[in-house]
Amino acid sequence: MVDVGWYRNVGSASQPNFGIRNLLVKPAAENIMPEQNLKPYEDPALGVRAQICVTNYNGDGLKDLIVGAYSDFNWTRPLSKEKQSEFEELKQQQVEIVKLLLEGQVLVSRKGSNSRRTMVDVAEYQKLHEKLTQLDERKKELFVESRRASYVWLYLRKSGAEGKTVVGGDAK
Repeated sequence: MVDVGWYRNVGSASQPNFGIRNLLVKPAAENIMPEQNLKPYEDPALGVRAQICVTNYNGDGLKDLIVGAYSDFNWTRPLSKEKQSEFEELKQQQVEIVKLLLEGQVLVSRKGSNSRRTMVDVAEYQKLHEKLTQLDERKKELFVESRRASYVWLYLRKSGAEGKTVVGGDAK
């Protein structure tokens, strides 16, 4: 769901003026899960949960950009309308549970004086986690193949012909 872009500073360091946005990494999954559920022979998208690091990677004094991303890819078997509907329902339940789990992590991590309340939250959190595991198992029955992959993109800055710094390509 994350995409990565950059803006060229067409002004100066003391008075920046940024140009149009340049897309570097397209967005991928459209849910909060780090996975892509694909139809048979469908190509996965890149850029799920992109992480960005700005650093002088090659020691030339210019800031470079390193982008990393990962995803779980699940290719489904050819599904009947009934099975596709079941699969969509499983995915929706999964998203709802993950949202509750994320809220639960916040609740459980808070330190409060009511330890009994915390224990109830922990127990509820464990129940939700177990339900999520069961949903994952049911979904796996519909997959023909699953894989996990990580990607890294390196964008090196270089000085352009007019002294402007560019990412990756020629100065414009």
